[in-house]
Amino acid sequence: MKNKKKVIGNTVFFFALFGLTAYAVLKGKELSELAEVLKSVKPAYYIAGLVMIVVFVCCESYIIYRMLRLLHYNDVPKRNCVKYSFVGFFFRGNRHFDDRYHFI
Repeated sequence: MKNKKKVIGNTVFFFALFGLTAYAVLKGKELSELAEVLKSVKPAYYIAGLVMIVVFVCCESYIIYRMLRLLHYNDVPKRNCVKYSFVGFFFRGNRHFDDRYHFI
């Protein structure tokens, strides 16, 4: 029962975070204009982009894995390093949409 509540709580948190992110990114934007741009892009570019994201995250997770081994954290599995890398990728991508984080 406790595990089920945790899964439900995590799911609600994920969708709330996703909704807030979408709102922050799309606030003040014309959705019809965005839809036109998305339709004009060739599907091969979407596939190439997704492949490059996965390659980047896998390479970054390997770096995290090696770094943890060098620091003698030998009990951290590779799948956790992939999770760390995806979380970092998510937050790096969102940070650029907020003007408070621009230092230049």
